[in-house]
Amino acid sequence: MPTKYTPIWLPDKLTHAGNRWFSFSPKAGRDTALANLLHFERSIQLDWSPNVESFCEYPKEIERWVDSVHVRARLHFWVQTKDGAERFERLAYDKPERTVEEIRADEACRRWCADEGHQFSCVKQQEVRADLQFLANARYLRGFYDERTYVSRRADVAAASLMAINHCEQFGPTKFQHLFEKISGRISAASARLGIIDLLREGRLTAQLSKLPFDSGTFLKAK
Repeated sequence: MPTKYTPIWLPDKLTHAGNRWFSFSPKAGRDTALANLLHFERSIQLDWSPNVESFCEYPKEIERWVDSVHVRARLHFWVQTKDGAERFERLAYDKPERTVEEIRADEACRRWCADEGHQFSCVKQQEVRADLQFLANARYLRGFYDERTYVSRRADVAAASLMAINHCEQFGPTKFQHLFEKISGRISAASARLGIIDLLREGRLTAQLSKLPFDSGTFLKAK
């Protein structure tokens, strides 16, 4: 979906295509390019957070003075939640010691957000990777999304979601493969699959994504 921010492309080594993680994001409504694995995982986490409306990776580069040093820093994410609230985020890997440059970059972003009246959050690696099984499943399921199917066939995907939730509400917990076969007999296979996955992302269908790898035998239950 359209947002008030679009990604910036900075002239440094991180903008080189070989260093980016490319993937279609249903919440951003477009292909995304992330600079490293942690940022890629965070984008997946945001896609699968029911309270998140949309997000944008690398929305701004800011400048501030910190410790008498002129600092240029990148905000890693802009996030908008369902209630309309917005925030900017920077991510940080867990390691024994952070460099002075990293600390100053975080502080520069914090000060810029405070000056501009924005909420700011520094998201740690342990927060992103708190549930590795869920993250692995979400990453796997995100791989089924592509812009051609999801954007151009949005009505079909929505129709598939409606059929899926109605089935689970009427008949109870259903294996993914059984539900997929029921729906794909009436709508395209790609749209049927995405319609079911959308319900999982939105929290309208539940599964044991934090306990077991997702497969065709995974039971889905209406929330």
